[in-house]
Amino acid sequence: MLRRSILVAAIPYLLLVWKFNFLSDDAFISFRYSDHFAQGLGLRYNLGVDPPVEGYTNFLWVLMIGALKMVGISEEISSRVLSVGAGLSLLFLVPWVASRRLGVKASSAGMATLFLGTFPCFAVWSTGGLATLPFAALIFGLYAFLLVPKKPSLPLVLAIASGLVLLRADGTAYATMVLVCVLLASLLEKERARVRCALLAILAVIATTAGHIIFRLSYYGDFVPHTARAKVGFSGLTLERGFDYVLSFVLTFPSIALIFVVWIFFAKRSRWNGSLPTLLFLGVCAAAVLVGGDFMCFWRFLIPALPFAALVLASALKNLGERDGGLPPLAPSILVAGCVAVSVLPAFNLHLVPESIRETVHYRWGSKQLVSEFTFWEKMNDRQESWAKLGRALAANASPEDSVVLAAIGAAGYYSGLFVFDRFGLVSPEVTALPGRAGRKTAGHEKMVSPEFFLEQKPTILEAVIVDKRNPSRTRTEINFKEPRIQRDYEVKILTLSDEFGKHRALRLIRKKKRKKS
Repeated sequence: MLRRSILVAAIPYLLLVWKFNFLSDDAFISFRYSDHFAQGLGLRYNLGVDPPVEGYTNFLWVLMIGALKMVGISEEISSRVLSVGAGLSLLFLVPWVASRRLGVKASSAGMATLFLGTFPCFAVWSTGGLATLPFAALIFGLYAFLLVPKKPSLPLVLAIASGLVLLRADGTAYATMVLVCVLLASLLEKERARVRCALLAILAVIATTAGHIIFRLSYYGDFVPHTARAKVGFSGLTLERGFDYVLSFVLTFPSIALIFVVWIFFAKRSRWNGSLPTLLFLGVCAAAVLVGGDFMCFWRFLIPALPFAALVLASALKNLGERDGGLPPLAPSILVAGCVAVSVLPAFNLHLVPESIRETVHYRWGSKQLVSEFTFWEKMNDRQESWAKLGRALAANASPEDSVVLAAIGAAGYYSGLFVFDRFGLVSPEVTALPGRAGRKTAGHEKMVSPEFFLEQKPTILEAVIVDKRNPSRTRTEINFKEPRIQRDYEVKILTLSDEFGKHRALRLIRKKKRKKS
């Protein structure tokens, strides 16, 4: 029965994955590190920079993708396969935990798994190229393999805890959160084997974190990823944006709130099954608030909370089934059908809560108008493809010795292979050293400089953009041509591109002038 339920959840999950199959531009930053690693050039974005800059937040992910690149599997394929595999593993783990730990019937566990499998955010980030789903799988796996077996496997728990630390920069915080919660629950239940395993896992987290910091200091000359310095900052505005981020998630998916309301209302005071998953769900939300949320589509930072929400739903279904009188036998099925129907709507750009209400917690402060997550996903997909074209155009029309100033350094940097000056500072420390821009900014975009900022470093290409060759000046430029150094040292070049880049397309470069030999 349980296996059949998992299959029922896996089918719509894979259909949604196919619908939302994409790669985010940021994933190509990691891909460039992985590619250099596979070539034996080290964990570097720009070659020739010493010490190199840690412009990624997913160390183990970069290594895994790089290792698979060594055996001929491209980053675009391996990242998708690993992420979908992680998603399927969660569709197995959730009903396993629900039935073994919470004592939920197979039918209720299967319905909770169906809710997870049809949740759009879960499917969207099963591709995207980032370590989002593997990270969520390790967080839930640490919880599951500590709590479900009568005697936890210490080597497995230690491996998961250490892997979680290395997979993403905030892995230490999440591993600690899970282990502390499980430790407290095990102490209350007087389960010595779990207490011992959780304590040893905490020591493993400390040791792995210390080892990774030592590596960072020796290789990158810093004890935190450079991306943390470029993006993360704590302030009242950060917390406000983080609250908006979480509230907008709940307003877009009101089924999440409904699950917790039903669970609380029908819970028996003597046995609050689902309290630990609820605590971990809230912990993930709190972490998203502290960092100020994220600008990407479909709430990437809240994905690790979804398996715990599914467990709370399973517990709520159990409470409904055990309620004495007054409720029809089909009440659990009706609840799940309603939750699934409401949750699936945003996958088709439909919403139960009106836009006027959702607009009150609009968290992408850099854009004046509310954009739905589906629309923003489409924009992310289109932008990545356009930046990939720009990268390929640069590779075909620039010299390997050239350097270029970019605002989006993912696909354009990966496909061009050029030395990149990053306007957001992810791989350019001189930008990170600047104070953040004042005001209400989009998450991760608090620091940005104009192309002219890099003039002292003499980039050969100050700006690159694909334009319509019939009217190349129609596409606006950010370059201030009144700047004397730009007038003196740079010129506009229009290079015709082949039809593979689209009809009537050209590459417009603000390029350093070639000095005539005397």
